[in-house]
Amino acid sequence: KMKFFVGRNGPDYAEDCMRLVGFCSSSAPPVALTEDDHAAIYFSSGTTGFPKAILHDHRSLTCACMVEQNHHGQTRDDVFLCIPPLYHTGAKIHWFGSLVSGSKGVILRGVRPDWILQTVSEEHCTLVWLLVPWAQDILDAIDDGKVNLDDYRLDQWRLMHIGAQPVPPSLIRRWMQVFPNHQYDTNYGLSESIGPGCVHLGVENIHKVGAIGKPGYLWKAKIIDEQGNPVRQGEVGELAVYGPGVMKCYYKNPEASAEKKQKSKRWRKKNKTDEHSENKIMPECQDDPKDTGYDGYYDDVMPPDWDQVKEGVDKDLVRNVIALISCVTLIILMCVALLYL
Repeated sequence: KMKFFVGRNGPDYAEDCMRLVGFCSSSAPPVALTEDDHAAIYFSSGTTGFPKAILHDHRSLTCACMVEQNHHGQTRDDVFLCIPPLYHTGAKIHWFGSLVSGSKGVILRGVRPDWILQTVSEEHCTLVWLLVPWAQDILDAIDDGKVNLDDYRLDQWRLMHIGAQPVPPSLIRRWMQVFPNHQYDTNYGLSESIGPGCVHLGVENIHKVGAIGKPGYLWKAKIIDEQGNPVRQGEVGELAVYGPGVMKCYYKNPEASAEKKQKSKRWRKKNKTDEHSENKIMPECQDDPKDTGYDGYYDDVMPPDWDQVKEGVDKDLVRNVIALISCVTLIILMCVALLYL
């Protein structure tokens, strides 16, 4: 296998990529490309069924770049710390904001509070995407004295954002007490909508933390019933997103694709959009979600407040379960002891 290295002082086992590029023609290849051409396949997580291969075109990838840069304002001077593996769209798509702005990204091969803080300090990172457990671990390490913020240079760190899971408001309030100068954003999305950003909180709306947010840049959204009609405030429905980042289809899965296509056709008919756009839900939707009685935030599909969940736990049931486990463990130990007598 041939290995390539990009940069200075490359290792002996790899070819210098820039040297080889010099042997290539500077003319554009005779291949016509459009935004409708296939670009990438991502796999769904399988949360609601068997994982499916999701086909995206170049328009979707372009949309992802524009959405991320619009939401978080990456410039040439920003540095993004990428912690999750690149097969996770939450990491890769957030990184697209750095690609479109020509800014630096740093990949961290492991997760530990001191590693994160040290990397932010040494690489001058300005944007960091965390998951709830990682943010919790950082705060706990600070409280326990395992890390000292005075040992790191963190004044350039301007934004921390989270997604991919419910975010307890208490966690963000606690974070802002430790890092009062940080911006914060919550991001949600689907693999079918090219990852995070089709719905987000917005850095200017931290007072709404706990809600999943509002439609992102270039996106529209509705909460609809089984007939595709917007539900009233307080009613439960299905969140449908609408924009240029929607997948082309499920790769080699016409049955699943037909189901999604039928839903998108129904929405296009209601919104009088272009009937020639196949199953691609485009952003020319004329219905504004705010017209249906919402203030733009979908509080009725808000992730649970884990503080309230904890308060609602039946403590007697927990005690009984612990007692039962203790008794079973004791019986097993007694049986083992009798075997050796």
